[in-house]
Amino acid sequence: AGELVTIGNNAVGSGDAVAIGTWANSDAGGFAIGSHANGSTYGSVLGFYSVGSLYGAAFGYQADGHDHGLAMGYNATGHTYGVALGYQAAADNYSVAIGADARSVYGLAAGFRASAQGQGAALGWYADAGPSATAIGYTSRASTNGTAIGADASVSDSGVAVGMGAGGGNYGVALGYSAEGSESGVAVGYDALGSASNIAIGYRARADVPETLIYGCNTCTSPSAEFPSPTGYMTGYPTNRISIGPDTFNLVDHSALIRGSLYLDGATAVHYRATFGTGEWAQAFP
Repeated sequence: AGELVTIGNNAVGSGDAVAIGTWANSDAGGFAIGSHANGSTYGSVLGFYSVGSLYGAAFGYQADGHDHGLAMGYNATGHTYGVALGYQAAADNYSVAIGADARSVYGLAAGFRASAQGQGAALGWYADAGPSATAIGYTSRASTNGTAIGADASVSDSGVAVGMGAGGGNYGVALGYSAEGSESGVAVGYDALGSASNIAIGYRARADVPETLIYGCNTCTSPSAEFPSPTGYMTGYPTNRISIGPDTFNLVDHSALIRGSLYLDGATAVHYRATFGTGEWAQAFP
């Protein structure tokens, strides 16, 4: 025969159950300790108004681990197969949230006010990961299918950013501190700038350079002392520029700037064609 323990005004239970506290409910083999605690149907709860019914577990004031969930902390919510650990952490529907005010819906969020949704993963204070995205680092942000690793790294729509303050939104790639390769661009190196379908590789390499960054104004006609050797002067929006090498600054559309002498090991000639993707190749030299 089962053993039932009930202590408290209107405490109820059945089977092998324990209910301790006013209106505590441990019906159907549950365990409930606390005023209005509900651990019915094999749940386990500890705390005022905590809910862990239907095989759930909850520990803390108003913690909710209903329906196979786990919640630990003041007002934590981890019901429907979720896991929530921390003050007001919320991880409904097969999710995991760890940390005060962490939020997760079908994702994993770990860190103070970290947020994840739609199979996303966020790790770090204020980290934010959208559907199928990954954000790791303080205030890192990654929207749909993006990957952001590093403090304040930010990407959107399938971009990749690795490094503090790196940005690789909209199919771009950025690797390095403060590197910017958004809008299908590529930037590799400290403070490299290769956004908008441009490519920059190297320390402070620039392939997408606003005139204000180079000259400090929109009308200057000569380089500044800080940037003495750009390849030209910007006119219009940067397009298809490649800049390789430290401190290189390419301001010419549809061109590649490479710092240093060029050695083509094993090559016999250099070829070109004027129209991208179509037409016959011509030999430039020798």
